[in-house]
Amino acid sequence: MTFQNDIRNIVISHLDALIQKDEEIKTLKQNENDYRISQFAALMEKAQTERAAIIKDGERAVENILTEAAAQIHERFIPNGEDLTPDAALLNSGLTLTESEVAALIEKHKDNNTMTRLICEYANKHNYVAPQVPTEETALEALEPMRYFYRNAIQRPEFSDLWRSDEYFAEITQDS
Repeated sequence: MTFQNDIRNIVISHLDALIQKDEEIKTLKQNENDYRISQFAALMEKAQTERAAIIKDGERAVENILTEAAAQIHERFIPNGEDLTPDAALLNSGLTLTESEVAALIEKHKDNNTMTRLICEYANKHNYVAPQVPTEETALEALEPMRYFYRNAIQRPEFSDLWRSDEYFAEITQDS
């Protein structure tokens, strides 16, 4: 799903902005004696407010992407009669399919949510153990690791290198 790369790009760009802002704050603190107390306090407050805004903006941007991804997942799992194939007739024909035949049909239609749902319902009616297939619920649950990791990462510039690592990113998104 491309939304994962969009999230990654947002996190990285916001981490870069945080790193820059943290450097600005560090420099400001190092030069504290160059300012009057009230001037320094105002500059620090402004910098901290800007830092918080970077985090808030990043969180909002990622949440918007996750909301859109959830809507796309929901849409993908709405049954569509146009997705029914001639194999659907087998399930209502009165012919009793074996458990292995049902598993083969699920494998055959693994990219067709309407058919896999119909086949799994057939399997359940016949007390067959159906292979695990994605459902809307499991697809939505797969978004949660992304939500967790972005919330952690977007506030922690020290994780910037991790988010740039293709291996780390592949690991945290493997179930999504």
